[in-house]
Amino acid sequence: MKDDIRLVGWNVVVIDEATVGVFGGLDDRGMATRRVALLSVRDEHVMLPPATLHDRTAFGSATLAADGATVLVAGGAASDGGEVRDVLERWSLTGAASRYGQLSGPRRDHAAIRVDAGTMHGVLLVGGSDGTSALSSLE
Repeated sequence: MKDDIRLVGWNVVVIDEATVGVFGGLDDRGMATRRVALLSVRDEHVMLPPATLHDRTAFGSATLAADGATVLVAGGAASDGGEVRDVLERWSLTGAASRYGQLSGPRRDHAAIRVDAGTMHGVLLVGGSDGTSALSSLE
């Protein structure tokens, strides 16, 4: 069907007890997208905000920042077997997207953990792949 949504490579984050954010993912041609969708688990409603991501991404990470209103989208790939990216982007729940910097190198299929301990605040990226080799690094 033309209206099917492919559920591959999405970067998913829990926004609050009733909302899940979905960022990027693959389209029906296997290419990464800039899509953003907010899914309400209470009323099974999908909201497609007007703002999308700046960069196409799949197989990266999406992490809710400590402010509860910003999602950090990191790394990913251009397609399932395609170029691995080093992008870092902020997406606000108000719908604004902006590039936030660059990772130290390309990274996909990694874990992302929000850190709020003592004087350390941010997102820790762990492992994954640079498209050629497994990564054991942190950033």
